Amino acid sequence: MKELKEKLKIIGTSVSYSSVKEAKERHLGSKALKAELASLASRRLQRLKESCVEHSLSIINEWVLREESAAKIEAKSLAKAIKEIESNVRAYYWFRFYDMRAKEDKAPR
Repeated sequence: MKELKEKLKIIGTSVSYSSVKEAKERHLGSKALKAELASLASRRLQRLKESCVEHSLSIINEWVLREESAAKIEAKSLAKAIKEIESNVRAYYWFRFYDMRAKEDKAPR
């Protein structure tokens, strides 16, 4: 309270009612501008968040599509390799069986 009285003594009579009213209006106008800027900044931040989420989802979706494509190619290659192995195993056992039969036929009875 003392500080306020001291400030009033310093200011003296040079301050009029109209100058106080103008200062108050400037202050309120400044306050309104701050509030509006804060609101604009908040809306912009929200739009940026939404945009980032959309971009992130599109990147993840693209990655999933590439992984699926790579998996399909690998599955085809594996199926081909499995068929080749099965074919070689069958041929090995068939030739082995054929070779045994041939030896049996040649063996004296």
